[in-house]
Amino acid sequence: MRYRHLSVAIPALAEYENVLLLLQSLKYQSFSDFDIYICVNNPEGWLRSVDKRERTLYYENLLLLYALRKFESSWPQLHMIDRSSPGNGWIGKKKGVGWARKTIMEAIMMDHGEDELIVSLDADTDISEKYLESVLCVMNEHPDVSALAVPYYHPLSGDEDIDRAMLRYEIYMRHYFISMLGIKQLLSERYRLAFPYTT
Repeated sequence: MRYRHLSVAIPALAEYENVLLLLQSLKYQSFSDFDIYICVNNPEGWLRSVDKRERTLYYENLLLLYALRKFESSWPQLHMIDRSSPGNGWIGKKKGVGWARKTIMEAIMMDHGEDELIVSLDADTDISEKYLESVLCVMNEHPDVSALAVPYYHPLSGDEDIDRAMLRYEIYMRHYFISMLGIKQLLSERYRLAFPYTT
C-alpha cells in the first residue's frame, strides 16, 4: 500500500503551551496532506477534587480546550476530542494517556478507515519541518513494515527532576528500540536454522 495521507494523534493533559508549540511545528511541515487529532483528557472527578494540583490541571485543560476551539474553526485539519470538560472526563479505570491514544486511534479509523497512516506524538515534543515527510517516505519505501520509530525530542524544562525523568524515558525508548532490533535478528536466525532449505 502507498500512503498519501496521514493523521497525527496527540493526547494532551494540561499541556497548554506545549500543544500550541507543537501545532506551530505542524503548521510548517513540508508535507501538508494530514489531519491532527488532539484528545484533551482528564478524570471526571478532578472538577470536584480537593487536591489543589488536580483542580489546577483541570482548569488548564479547560483553557486548552478554549484555545483549540478557536484554532479548529480556522484550521479544518484540526480535530479536537473533548474528554475533559464537565460530563466528558474519564470515569473509572479507563483513563490516562493510553486510553486517550486508543480514543484518538478509533476516531481516526472512523474518519479515514483502517488503512490510514497514523503518527503518534506526545504533546511536549519538538519536530523538524520534514518530520512527517520522512515518516511517509520510509513507510512508502518499505510497504512490508507496519510500524516505525523516528526520533523526536522532548525540550528540557529547566526543572532538574522533570528533565531527569524525561531523559530516562528517552533512554528507555532507545533501549527498547535496540532490543526489538536484537529480537528480530534472533528470530531471523532461529528461523534460518529451523528451516535451512527455505529461501
